[in-house]
Amino acid sequence: MNRNPGVKIIESNTPSVGAAGMSGLVPLLVGAFWKKDGTQAKAADGAVYVANYAEFAEKFVAAPLIVKLAEAWGEAASSPPPQGSDGENGEEAGAVEVKKSKKATKEADSVAVNAATEVPFTSGSPTKVIATHLYDNSAAAVASYFSNGGGACYLLALSASDGKTELEKATAELDEVSLYVPLNASAQDLVKDSIAAIQQHNPQSLFIAHAAFTSDTPPAGPVMPDNEFSASYTPELKLESNLNVVNESGIFLGNKLLSDWRDSPMTVATYHIVKANLALAPLDFSAVSSLTLSPVAAVAGAYCTTERNRGVWKAAANVSLVGVTPVHNISAREHGDLNGVGVNAILWSSQKGTSIMGARTSANPDITNWRYVPVRLLFNTVERDVSAMLAPIIFQPNSAPTWQAVVAGISNYLHGIWKRGGLFGNSPEEAYRVQIALQDGDIDNGILRVRVSLAALRPVEFIDLEFTQELLAVA
Repeated sequence: MNRNPGVKIIESNTPSVGAAGMSGLVPLLVGAFWKKDGTQAKAADGAVYVANYAEFAEKFVAAPLIVKLAEAWGEAASSPPPQGSDGENGEEAGAVEVKKSKKATKEADSVAVNAATEVPFTSGSPTKVIATHLYDNSAAAVASYFSNGGGACYLLALSASDGKTELEKATAELDEVSLYVPLNASAQDLVKDSIAAIQQHNPQSLFIAHAAFTSDTPPAGPVMPDNEFSASYTPELKLESNLNVVNESGIFLGNKLLSDWRDSPMTVATYHIVKANLALAPLDFSAVSSLTLSPVAAVAGAYCTTERNRGVWKAAANVSLVGVTPVHNISAREHGDLNGVGVNAILWSSQKGTSIMGARTSANPDITNWRYVPVRLLFNTVERDVSAMLAPIIFQPNSAPTWQAVVAGISNYLHGIWKRGGLFGNSPEEAYRVQIALQDGDIDNGILRVRVSLAALRPVEFIDLEFTQELLAVA
């Protein structure tokens, strides 16, 4: 009790509704990743949160190539090279057969064909690395995402055995994810097939897709036509630098990184033997010397940069990308055709380098409200933030004080967006409206209905959102 004379304190029971600020974009990068112990991560491991590329490199193998050396690799060859090649294990002609234990053979057989291979000791000529057997670009795509300004994100690994069920289960609880970014073709196919289930539990999200540029033929349309929650980009991008393709962080001896063998007194001798033999008969990485990536990782990084520096309502278009160049030089005519069918082109010029030159969703062309990515992202963000603001009032009575608090809290939030240039209009009245839109029986049933109208394209041309929140019903 306050004992100061003349001072009386009264606690108010009036609810308060407010938001700390506008939430940012949170991508989920879906691809193929390998753990430090040499095993491939899978959907059952769950999504992993990383704040930067250094955290990614601590948790996963950062090199986009994974070469698995036989446990007997480095021993002297005792027979002439066999003729032909072993396509299943990725062994080229000229490789010497090495006798392995049953355990080593079993480990070799367990390696996914598209993930890694065992390379035996060779005498004289280098052992070639086969791109189709050893290469996955997900790690390089993550590096491209962070290089282009991407912020903290989630990573979800998919193995060859993971399907729709595993993907949908792994994403069901990721409510804060706002961008779904598949890093390779197989991941994109799974996300596309699961998009209905994903949007059911996370409707405030956008799917960034790669529309393939087949040979010299541009894509005929977006990956998911008539879907306003999707945006397609083309063509693939070539890395200007191959990062750490050939280094110890991508080479396994058995199921252990070669660099780890260097750090143990028990294995350092084997490490030096392998390194010496690599110098005599090195691995030939020419087949994968020029890495190409789906454009979605770099585009997602540009989304995050634009949202952070200018606002979610600004289009990530006419924005330069770092460290990549398009594999196809899209002409002005092709650019116009792609724009007409709702596919966003990535162009290169000597003046600007590589730039995103499109910001269209894959919505039906007749639905103009959701034609542009920044409008869709703005409304997704507002829906997410307003829903979070309404959640704490669930135990408040459905009465005038609650309505006033809700209108004031949402209006204050939207006023901040308008002042930063996120809504059109010379005054708040032209930019947004917040109304209590109760229907018959809502008070008795404990339902609060709020209509939020935003001028995202032109002043006073509102697009409406309606929110419903369960409250205490009238007894």
